[in-house]
Order: sequence, then structure tokens, then C-alpha cells
Amino acid sequence: MKKLALGALFAGLMACGGGSNNTVTLVDAPTVDGMSVCNPLMQSGCLAGEKCGWIIDQAGTATTASIGHIGCAATGAIAVGGQCMTGAGGMGATGADNCVGNAACVSGECKLICDPNLGAPMCDANHSCSQYQNLFVNSGTTVAGVCDPSCDPLTQELKVGTPSAACGSPDPTKPTKGCYGYDDFSCSNTGVNSNPASLAYLDLTDRTMPRGEFLNSCAPGFLRLWYESETVMVGKCAGYCAVLPIDNTSAHSGNGLGSTAALAKLPKEAAAAAGNGTCGPTKKGSISGGDQMCVHFWTVAADDATGEIPATFEPYITTLGACFSYTQFKYDNDGSAQTPDVVQPNCNTLPPTSPDTMMPWLGAYYFGCQPPMMAFTGKKHELAPSLRDLRPALKEQELRRHELY
Repeated sequence: MKKLALGALFAGLMACGGGSNNTVTLVDAPTVDGMSVCNPLMQSGCLAGEKCGWIIDQAGTATTASIGHIGCAATGAIAVGGQCMTGAGGMGATGADNCVGNAACVSGECKLICDPNLGAPMCDANHSCSQYQNLFVNSGTTVAGVCDPSCDPLTQELKVGTPSAACGSPDPTKPTKGCYGYDDFSCSNTGVNSNPASLAYLDLTDRTMPRGEFLNSCAPGFLRLWYESETVMVGKCAGYCAVLPIDNTSAHSGNGLGSTAALAKLPKEAAAAAGNGTCGPTKKGSISGGDQMCVHFWTVAADDATGEIPATFEPYITTLGACFSYTQFKYDNDGSAQTPDVVQPNCNTLPPTSPDTMMPWLGAYYFGCQPPMMAFTGKKHELAPSLRDLRPALKEQELRRHELY
């Protein structure tokens, strides 16, 4: 779902061609106000020895984002994976970075440029195409992303590479990187990098970072999902939890807080451990009160309009959940506008839902407490769980990209 992201505000786009005022007309280039710009995906539209990249016009501060544009600049020499700089420390006053032509400098590292809409160029199987605030923005739309390493949202471990703990952070007990995502999961820097001396935010798992609301706004292992309650429209950071099916049958009995056997990492612990993927207040649950449930994350990953579950999320369909303060919300239990809504129930009290149920909103499936009913052919789920109406914060476009640190 993060591939649907839109970019943020940006400065006027410059024409390509060495930063001159001469417009280079390209058939494969986007245009802004009748002026053509170079294409960072195809690396076309620039002169020999130049690359099409993101050029910083105004550096960001502790409270404001940087401003830039897509344009041509001298090609750098730092290869993918190498340490890089932007602006005066990169390629001089142009504001460009010093990475090679098919890469961009993000969080001090040269990363491959990729198409967030699954076109070319694509990341390999061990990376995901992530979009960042104020990076490769054209007419308000993010036209290119960078390849971030894939990871496991519960354990916070890299899929490949060493060290793997805490997304490769130098000290896993003070993580500078986290594994974030809605339908595919990749590592990016966390807000701690804006103030390395402070790790206080790691204890504030109910809150978002003050800089903004992005994929990497929360502590590693947490994600901005729902509002605080029916009446408090403040987005909260929900913990990734190890989900189990739950209903009122003996086969799926339990407290609904998640698996105590699955491994998960808490922000300040050195490694993933059994029981850390549950929704208790000292684990992945809310610290501000309210009864919790670990609900299936497929209800979040599935496309709102089509119901399709992305292929990238399939490995997590039956294992990944999110902690949800269900007693803080109400729902329409009888389909009538004449009767008041009632508090969300605990799935321990609800029967399993079957595809032919006449009133599916009375079953556990409807509340995200069971895996999808259909075979995954077509990757569609049967019903629209009521949780969809309780997460308006997720629909905000800025939540589907990372903040650029």
C-alpha cells in the first residue's frame, strides 16, 4: 500500500541540461508547467557526465523538511551501499549528492533508484521500493523511490545481510533503523537520528514523532494505524503483534493478545524474544489503557477498493497482527441508523464467521480476528471488516511514505 504514496511540497522544477536555462524536450520525461524535466527512472534527459537526480534547493531543519527538485547534475562516484553526502558535502553548490547515476543519497547511503509503481527499474527480491518525503517529487507525485532492505516487522531483522538485528543498527538496544510497512516491509532510519542523544520516544509507543506522520514516525516495531479513540482524533502508534485466530470455540480460545511463543523485538531489547509480540502494556500494547486485541494485519494490507491482498504480504497473512484498543471504538451492530452504536466486542465472545453467514458482523472474522476465508487465488478477502472504518489516519497519503532523515 505504501506504493500509493504522494509526495510533499517542492520547489519549482528546473529544466535539465547541466542546470542551465535551456529546456531539454524528452518524450519519456514528465512535464511541469510546459517545461520538461529529466527522468530519474530511465536516467535520461541529461548531458554526458550528468545524472538525473534530486537536487536540494533549501536544506531542512529540525522542524521543517528540505525542499528540492528533479534535475540534472554531475554524476558522482560513490557506489550503491557507500556513504554519501548531499549539497556542499556532495557535489558542491548544486545541492546534488555524490552517488553514481542510478542511485540517490538517503540517510547517508547511496541507494538504487526504483519505480514505486512496480515498473522498471525494480528492486531485487531482498529489497523493497520505498518512497520518501520530498524525494523525486513531480507535480505533487512521488515518481521514484529507492531500494531499502527487506525485513521482518516482528523480529526487526534484515532478511539478508549482517548485522541483521534491529535492521542492522550498530547497537540494537538503541536502534537507529526500524522495519516498517503496510503490505511489504523494509528498513529505514527512525526519528532518533534527528536527536541521537535522546531515546525517550522509544518509551512513548502510543505517540508519533513530533516531526510528522510517516511510516517511520513510530518506534521500531510500531506503526501509525488508528486514532486514539472514537472521540480523540489523534493518531496512535500500534505495535506489530504475533496474531492467532480467536473466537468463542475451544479450537481458538485464548486471551486474544497474540502468541506467546512467537519471537518479536521490543525497541530497547538486544534481540527478538518469545512473548514480546503480545499486546500487553509492557510489550506491544497501548500504555494509555483500554482493552487490547491482536487483530489480523491482512485487514490493513488488503486494498480498500478491490480487497486484494498484495503478494508481498502473503508470507504474513496468518502470523502478523496489530494491537488494537477495541473498547475505545463503537460499531453499528444491527445496520440501523435508528439505534445507537455499541462498543466493539472481544472476539472471545463471538462465533466463527462462515461465508454463508446471514449477519457476518456478528462473527469474529468481521472484527479481524480470523485469517481470510477464501483460498488466496485472486488474493481477495470475502468481507470488509469493520476495522476499516476505524482507521481514517491510515488513509492519509503522507502515512504511506517515510520521512527523509
